[in-house]
Amino acid sequence: MPSVRLQLPLFTSRPFIRNLYTQDIDVPDSIPCTRESFEQSETFVLEAIDWLETTPVSQKTERRKLLEAYMTAWLTQSPTVNIDLNAKIMPYNKKNLELVMVFMSGWTRYALQHDYTRDPVPCNLAGLRSVIKVYNANVGRGIRKDKAVEHLVDLERKGMLEDYVRLRLQ
Repeated sequence: MPSVRLQLPLFTSRPFIRNLYTQDIDVPDSIPCTRESFEQSETFVLEAIDWLETTPVSQKTERRKLLEAYMTAWLTQSPTVNIDLNAKIMPYNKKNLELVMVFMSGWTRYALQHDYTRDPVPCNLAGLRSVIKVYNANVGRGIRKDKAVEHLVDLERKGMLEDYVRLRLQ
């Protein structure tokens, strides 16, 4: 049976797109090669980040793998976004390695939306908030329960996550 791909109009609102986690996202065949082409690809990267955060990790696993590979290559070669993975900030990577890409995606979104900032506190905070969001939505359904992430969830609920990040970065 042939498949049908729906094209969403360009004027579709972002909140509507975020709620369509079953919507497929086309992964580009190649990585940009110039600063200008990287900047032009940022809209897609932001859509990809939304897709990775809102699509349940146990669904569309092949599409997720392709998108994560693209994002890894994009981040590796990006002239505008630089991520500093700090072991003191990343206690969650032992049980749920897939959350590393979620962290990098949250950092990337923040950097792209804030003039390519490299400020480690808000970038790490954005990454951790993405981890918390995906963890809460998927724990027990593709993401294993993890005391380290539960601690981050608790810190966020208490309004202490930023203090945690600042302390870890000292």
